[in-house]
Amino acid sequence: MAQALSSFPEMDPVEAAIRDAEDGRFEGAAPVLSAAIAGTTRLHSYHDLSAAFSFYGLCVANLHGDFKRATEYCEHAIRLEPDVGRYYVNLAKVFVRAGNRRKALAALDKGLRRLPGDPAIDGFRQSFGYRRRAVLPFLRRRHPLNRFLGRLRYRIFS
Repeated sequence: MAQALSSFPEMDPVEAAIRDAEDGRFEGAAPVLSAAIAGTTRLHSYHDLSAAFSFYGLCVANLHGDFKRATEYCEHAIRLEPDVGRYYVNLAKVFVRAGNRRKALAALDKGLRRLPGDPAIDGFRQSFGYRRRAVLPFLRRRHPLNRFLGRLRYRIFS
């Protein structure tokens, strides 16, 4: 808790903890966010509660590797406030940390359907890149012929 408070001493402790979690300082943010969720820290708004859930989920994933619980926290934040793009990004970061790129992309795409053009979601989604169409769409993407032709296409056109 001391680290979260010392990183941004002029801010409310929950806001400082959220900023710490955004900056990757999970050790300092986790206790403050946990207290906010438990109700032992005074929150200024409903938005603070949903943000605490989302960023605490990110902390749980990075500190403890408990991806199921982290996912539940992030999804709860989205249920509380579905129109905040960074909550979808946090959920995607939890999935990436868990090694599940497909679910991360699905979370980002769900966020973009809800919030088209959201800069936080767009930026994180673009960091994944986009796949080209399979060369032979009637075959599975992982079929050896599609893989060979795809690599050849990449070498020729890149």
